[in-house]
This record gives sequence, C-alpha cells and structure tokens, in this order.
Amino acid sequence: NAPEIMKQLNTILLLIALISTTGFRSFLHAQIVIETGNSPEDMVERIVGDKISYSNVTTQGYELSMGFFDNGNSASLGLDRGIYLCTGMGNSIPGPNANGAVSGTWWGAGFSFLDNLINYSTLDASVLEFDMVPESDSLKFTFVYGSDEYNWHVYDPQGEDVFGCFVSGSDPSGGLYINKNIAVVPGSSKSICVRNINNGFSWGGPPTGPCNNCEYYWDNTNGLT
Repeated sequence: NAPEIMKQLNTILLLIALISTTGFRSFLHAQIVIETGNSPEDMVERIVGDKISYSNVTTQGYELSMGFFDNGNSASLGLDRGIYLCTGMGNSIPGPNANGAVSGTWWGAGFSFLDNLINYSTLDASVLEFDMVPESDSLKFTFVYGSDEYNWHVYDPQGEDVFGCFVSGSDPSGGLYINKNIAVVPGSSKSICVRNINNGFSWGGPPTGPCNNCEYYWDNTNGLT
C-alpha cells in the first residue's frame, strides 16, 4: 500500500525520515535486491525524477540502514524500485525473517520530529534531507511503510516504528509550511506508525482485528509476499 501525496509547491525543503525495523517480513526469499553504500546524492537522484533541481543533501543514520532497492514488485511491495531508510540492517529486507530482532539495533540517535509524532523518544533514525525546486507546480511522493513490530506491538506506543516526510516551503493556500509532515493516514492527521495502521494484535498468526485503517495494511505473516 503506497499512499500518494500531491501538493502544489514552489521551492521546498523535503526531509524524509524513517524509524522502522525493516518489516518486509517473508519466509520465502522474495527477490528484492538491496544495495548499500550509495552516496546521499545518488539516493536523491533515484527519487527526484526529471525537471527537479536539488542541493544541500544530508543524511543521519548508518550506511547499512539506507540504500537502493530493486525488483520490489516480486514481493507485492507496490514499488518496483526506490530507496529504503530503516533502523537496522537493510540486508534483512529480503528475508527470511524468523525472529523479532533480525534487523539488529544500533542504539543510535533518534530524531526530534519523529519523537513529536508518537510522543516518545526514538532511536536509530534514518534521515534524508535536501532542498529542491520542481519546474512544475506540483510534487508527488510515494512511499511504502513496513515494520518488524507487527503484529505484537500494535498497542505498545513505546515499541513502535514511525515514518515522516517533513516539508518546509511555500503553502499554496498562503504562508509557509514549516516542517509539515505530509506522510499521514489519508483523510486524517494521523502519523504513519504501527499504532495507526493495523488489523489488531497477534502473537504469531495473521491478525483478526479490530481494523484500524487496515485498508492500508498488508499482512504478510507466515511468508505471504
């Protein structure tokens, strides 16, 4: 599921931040291809598309927690290629995922913008930040969120991952966006996190509800793609 956000913008600063323990869980070897060691500029090049100029690229996090992915359609990801930002080691994304700590923990710095979304202190944040100017009058941003915290931390606010996309720049309705999070559950102001998108608690098998925005949730318990 890839919520799509379209905003009319002029010059903007786009800050993409994610704290997620690589929840593309599969006991079958989905053929997602992971590449690490990409420069921050290479990562931006992969996602900005044509007719967008950019500058001032910075990152926060660990080299093994960010990079490229390809062939995502082989695992029903909804995006065939792009970049990934995660808390642990990105090479765990293709699976198999046989335990709740497969991606590892760095015990590194969190990110205050993410803290504000869930009202807890985060750890191991992966952040990509840059300025950009689109030649057109609109910008489209597509993402997929996954978490290794599904489905046993659904109701545990201290054990959840969170994603944010923060924009600063011209607001088409007037004034300015200042670190406005545009990555929200459609039709609401709720942040993208385990608590807000799930189909209920489950310790092992597929969850059975209650539904919490589960139209945006894809369960892959027991090796579903």
